[in-house]
Amino acid sequence: SVNIVNPGQFEKYTPKETGVEVDKLCVGISIPEAHTKETPTKWTLNNTSLNSLIDLYGDESATWVGKTIEISTMSTGKLDYIIVDKFRTAKANKQQQQQIQN
Repeated sequence: SVNIVNPGQFEKYTPKETGVEVDKLCVGISIPEAHTKETPTKWTLNNTSLNSLIDLYGDESATWVGKTIEISTMSTGKLDYIIVDKFRTAKANKQQQQQIQN
């Protein structure tokens, strides 16, 4: 899992496969399970992850700050991707809300 630490900003990105420049949202994250000091890292969101975060938390990335996101990795053989695991994230959010209410 990762924690979103800032709402990020759009940055220019040119995939090697297409050579076409696109805007991608890059958010700041920290990785709590890492055995090093929690240092924010940048995560460039692919469309799948971006849409998952919008589905879970709305389209304003500022509302994502402080959220813990469960992730999975996927490989196409050429590229590795980090993607939002919507099911695990939604389940963890529900459990967290239940704990707060109790």
